[in-house]
Amino acid sequence: MNRKERTSLVLAILLGAAALVSVFFTRTIRYSPAAGSSAPFAGRELHCALNIGRVDDSTRILITGYNYALLHEFARRVGSTAVVIPARDHSANLLDSLRSGVLDILVLPYNESHPVPEGTLASIPIDSVSIWLVQESDIHGLREINGWLRSYFKSPLHAKMEHTYIQALYDPFQLAEDGRTRKELSPYDSLYKVYAPLLGWDWRMLAALSFKESKFRIDAHSHMNAFGLMQLVETTADKYGMTDPLDPEDNIRAGARYLSFLQDVFAKRLPTDAGEDLTRFVLAAYNGGEGRLLDYIDFARKLNVYDSTWACLQRLPEIARMSHIETDSLDLKKFNLSQIGLYVNEVLDTYGAFRTICP
Repeated sequence: MNRKERTSLVLAILLGAAALVSVFFTRTIRYSPAAGSSAPFAGRELHCALNIGRVDDSTRILITGYNYALLHEFARRVGSTAVVIPARDHSANLLDSLRSGVLDILVLPYNESHPVPEGTLASIPIDSVSIWLVQESDIHGLREINGWLRSYFKSPLHAKMEHTYIQALYDPFQLAEDGRTRKELSPYDSLYKVYAPLLGWDWRMLAALSFKESKFRIDAHSHMNAFGLMQLVETTADKYGMTDPLDPEDNIRAGARYLSFLQDVFAKRLPTDAGEDLTRFVLAAYNGGEGRLLDYIDFARKLNVYDSTWACLQRLPEIARMSHIETDSLDLKKFNLSQIGLYVNEVLDTYGAFRTICP
């Protein structure tokens, strides 16, 4: 074989290899829902965990909410259902759960300088904010995830999700001051619109309360062990039917039911024309508890200073001090009327800003 023939043979081999590589990547980029035994996730529950941690920041992006929505959309498209839990465990334990098969997918923040954890495989980056991990043996699952993600990035849904979660509302007061408007306040506007009428509220008021409580973070978690968009503690959540604290609708529905209960309680204590004062009492009770607020009302009546207004109640600590009346029984440290008054005003101010931003 002369030199020219050898060169032709090498070129033929290289071209053949290039063709094979081209076919491989073309097949991995194209996505169509798998069927039958070839579909690794079809027909079963996907157990997923979100371990975003402090990276999640509503002033820039709602990473947890974004991935929660994506996981459910992915599960729907591949013929399964997703069970998504927030990560309250150490990341090493979550990785062990993934490697052992207890978890199917673990969501982590994306950092190109961090290596993929040992014993796992990582999806392609999701808008440079997160990755999905599967166990190392689940190559078929990873292919299905990556296939769907590539299809998703090319779809109109991606642009909508990007706008809703990645370009999230960050400072309502600055936006209102600048006179800027938006078509939506949060990814959950449709839910606020469904449940606010149960209270006779403008939906933007319910959104303002939720923003004050969680900044629209579905995984917000306080030191009082309150959780989610509406920051409900476990006993209240259980009482009003919340089963999945991460689920936006479950959380908002339970919060609205609790607010409705508070409305009924304080409507009986206030004049029928109380108007915004009723809202102030409800917001105060939501923040500090209806029992202590009712104690304050009874205390004001004993002093003969209660006139069924929020302004009167705000003056009560000062009146009590001037009257040298014992107030220990009211547990002032746990129910600071001045602090709660600030909370109420902040919710109402946020509502005012939301009305300007989303007229």
